[in-house]
Amino acid sequence: MAIIGIATVSVLALAYANSYASIRKVRASLNTLNLFSQIQLNLRNTIDDHDAWQATIADPANASMSCILSRSCTSDVPPTAFTLWAPGVTNYSDRAKAVYDGQNASAGFALDGNRCFTFSASGTSACPVHVELTWQAQACSPAPCDAKISIQSKILYRPDPTTSSVLKVNESKLAILYDRKEAGSSTNCLNPASPNEALICASPPYPDDQLVCTSSGLKCGRVYY
Repeated sequence: MAIIGIATVSVLALAYANSYASIRKVRASLNTLNLFSQIQLNLRNTIDDHDAWQATIADPANASMSCILSRSCTSDVPPTAFTLWAPGVTNYSDRAKAVYDGQNASAGFALDGNRCFTFSASGTSACPVHVELTWQAQACSPAPCDAKISIQSKILYRPDPTTSSVLKVNESKLAILYDRKEAGSSTNCLNPASPNEALICASPPYPDDQLVCTSSGLKCGRVYY
């Protein structure tokens, strides 16, 4: 009986260990998927911010964006990598201070959400997440005019392939393509710059129900159609 009892305890202990390991693996997978969502959300919120966008298109390294600044994108612009900056930035010399450097193939995120610069397409656990961040424009005419701007952010997840507990993901499903909409600027709401611009208040930031600004001084954004 003692032998049977010991065997039973051993089986239960093994089952518990396997169950605990499975729970940890599921929890780690959920945390990683949540990180992907948070990265996408943070990037989109920054891209849609008026002042951050102005800082971004003024970056000399984002030379392809000059037509946005001059309102002269009269030819289609294919998907092009760019560096995203925070509001108010005027000194672009330290690229590591960018919100995200989409022009740096080694830029990425660790699983704790911190930025890192050792991403490798072949895999590394220290910096396993990279975002392919690109913009593109649908031509407008005649200049000056406001082209339709689209953004794509695609998550690449490349951890160390020798790690047994690696989360398996379909990277093609981690790409988001959307038209840029401004969440806020200090534009005078009473004076839209051209008839094809709809001015909206800063809340809600993604205006399924648009709030039309009717007085100056409100935080407004322009949605280009």
